[in-house]
Amino acid sequence: MHYRLFYALYLFENSSVAHYGDFKAVTKGGQQSITIYRYYKTSDNRSDTVVKLTHEQLRIVNHNVQGGEAIKIIAFAGTGKTTTLVRYTQMRPSMKFLLVVYNRSVCDFAKTKFPKNVECQTGHSLAFKSVGKKFKDAKKLRELSVFAITQLLPSRKGDNLFIRTKLVQDTLKVFFSSADRTISLDHTPTQRMNDNGLRVYIEVNKRQGYVKDAEFLWEKMKDLRNPNVPMTHDGYLKLYQLYRPRLSNYDCILIDEAQDLTPAISDLLLSQPQAKILVGDPHQQIYSFRGAVNALQQIRASFIFYLTQSFRFGPEIAQVAAYCIEELKHEKKTLVGNGNSGCVYGETSGQIAVLCRCNFTVFSEAVKKCCYAGETNIRVAFVGGTDGFGFPMLQDLYTLMLSPEERIKQKRVIENKLVKKFNSFAEFEQFALKTNDMELLGKIKIVKTYHHNLPVSIHKILARTVKDLNTADMIFSTVHKAKGLEFNTVKLTDDFNVGLDFVTGLSRPVPISADEFNLLYVAVTRAKRSLLMTPTLVNLMKRAGEKYEFPVLSSQLVTSGVVMKCKETDEGFTPFALTLQKKRIVTSDGVVIEGGVYGPKILVENSHHFRELLGDPDHKHTQAEDFPDEEREIEIIIDLGV
Repeated sequence: MHYRLFYALYLFENSSVAHYGDFKAVTKGGQQSITIYRYYKTSDNRSDTVVKLTHEQLRIVNHNVQGGEAIKIIAFAGTGKTTTLVRYTQMRPSMKFLLVVYNRSVCDFAKTKFPKNVECQTGHSLAFKSVGKKFKDAKKLRELSVFAITQLLPSRKGDNLFIRTKLVQDTLKVFFSSADRTISLDHTPTQRMNDNGLRVYIEVNKRQGYVKDAEFLWEKMKDLRNPNVPMTHDGYLKLYQLYRPRLSNYDCILIDEAQDLTPAISDLLLSQPQAKILVGDPHQQIYSFRGAVNALQQIRASFIFYLTQSFRFGPEIAQVAAYCIEELKHEKKTLVGNGNSGCVYGETSGQIAVLCRCNFTVFSEAVKKCCYAGETNIRVAFVGGTDGFGFPMLQDLYTLMLSPEERIKQKRVIENKLVKKFNSFAEFEQFALKTNDMELLGKIKIVKTYHHNLPVSIHKILARTVKDLNTADMIFSTVHKAKGLEFNTVKLTDDFNVGLDFVTGLSRPVPISADEFNLLYVAVTRAKRSLLMTPTLVNLMKRAGEKYEFPVLSSQLVTSGVVMKCKETDEGFTPFALTLQKKRIVTSDGVVIEGGVYGPKILVENSHHFRELLGDPDHKHTQAEDFPDEEREIEIIIDLGV
């Protein structure tokens, strides 16, 4: 079914809002009516009978979860999952809930929204109270860097200490995120780059050595009497999971972002005997590279609910997002937007966020805007801040590239302890290549690309950077860092790897991970009012059948100054009641895809699916001036979005 028709039918079927009579008796002894009065009374102290919930939300709120039962809520982007859970817990004041969220900022926000019968925690804050605090008191709680590990491991003949250290660190990270109880070969890297830049398998005996090194460090980390070997946040969370704690103070556990749990947190929460409600969007799973798994697929649920109406954006942006997951991932459910109009044709509204797949593109976009666009008064910001992006590391890597004489001349010194240990930039690059450190390789690419222009570029960027995202005119971010955020206007860069030919939009025969498709979907759904599409995304929409052609009242087009000349034949024509107009699109990189109007004759010749609605040039009775009443009826149909 065409998206516009589906959307019109959806609005028609869901035009009503919930009333209190629609709620089931979800609590005992009259507590429901008390709860209604408490949470939904009006400003003049009268109980309001209207609750703004969609019918999808109402079905969830009305479901009484049973002890030990697990239910899933598949919540597409911006579809009101927080509102739904807030209403669910408000209607059950006698139940005690534990809400587990992804990070501290989300946790702090949740504490301001949920009622008192909900305790909001992150996985780390749960573990900190019983395990992590001990390590903090022992002054052991800090990160275990590659440099720190080099000071702890003994030298081993035939091994580069830095490469070995990084692979041991990776082994520990994989173990910490896993549900396993002991470190094994399964946690070690299996491949590395050789001196020729080719990927080769690591010998089993070397991997066994990494296991022994990791076991040695893990024992030292757990030792409260050894302050020299730090305990990391993921380390004490792992220790907490291994203790198999029982979260017995709660009737029900609410698990947010269930599509991106680590196996360790998944094992910790899903092993609890209480009822569980898992909420997430499988199309927003973008952390598989960190070992995250989709718990929504792991657990068998008694009931599965869906939230498909987004309150973040209108139908124009919703259509793009819906076609992304339908075309790339064969999703059967359709995401729809709210009633507010949006824009995907090139206009901007308010603050602009430039979202990229990788850090190199983020830096390149910042250079274009701050160094070459001629906008001296522009204020920019980076999600996660400039330190979080890695500007200090970029400065150190540039310094490493200089000769000792040049460093003295430019008064530059290396601050990073790890970078200091390398004699040359080439040596550091080999370290990053052999350990497959994608974050370092991205920074190395920036330094090599901008070379001697790098210090000036960084200076100009930092001179225009503000810390507060809200005060910036333009925000730069990778999609990973922007997840969970929303912006008035989103400008996408064309570095997303979705396996489509740039020109034709056709699929290329190369394997693409689901995370890559999800990155594009997450990026699109950060937009609230306007989305600047890439040429590849426009081609994807075309492949899905969306050509951005709309029937418009001819009188409106004439009034707005549109010349009735067919864009295909370049011939003038006399319009009927409706004229088919193709929207003009300006992509995120400035490419203009021209629009225009179509004459009735060309539509008949091409057997266009709108030809019956728009009129037959051989039948004069379909002309606009003969049917003023029908034109008004047509206007109503257009307003519905059909």
